[in-house]
Amino acid sequence: MAMERLGLVALLLNRCSQSLLCYDCYDTGPSNERCVKSKNCTGEACLLYEGEDMLLTTAFCLLNLPNHYRKQNKINDAKCWMERDGKGKHCICSQNFCNHLRDRRIPLQGNMPLVNATLMEHNPLIDYDYTSENEADFTFDLVHLEDDANIIAGDPSSKG
Repeated sequence: MAMERLGLVALLLNRCSQSLLCYDCYDTGPSNERCVKSKNCTGEACLLYEGEDMLLTTAFCLLNLPNHYRKQNKINDAKCWMERDGKGKHCICSQNFCNHLRDRRIPLQGNMPLVNATLMEHNPLIDYDYTSENEADFTFDLVHLEDDANIIAGDPSSKG
């Protein structure tokens, strides 16, 4: 019992030691001066979002990184990507308080929400190469649903 508790404590300490402190701010634009380090959260990555208008800026934590992201990305690289409509920007970074929201009233800060971030073509959190070979390969045909049910009912392999 003592070893189980020790293992649990070690697991929790390891999890906490790998966690980042990130800004956790909403509705602080356009200056974002109210987004301070006392408003924080803990996660595996820090994110920020800048909307098309000057007021919409958000900083928050991502609790768990997808496995494909860990495999394909350097842990300290900052990455940004545009929404499909080209109006909003998302960024992800992996250092304490790296998702600092900039003052959107100052136009000369450049186009990227994070300094030294790489602009990605697609959202790096989505695994575009994912295919699930374990999922059932079927579609529902609502017009012939009753026919399919009769076929299944008559199939001896479908009976439990």
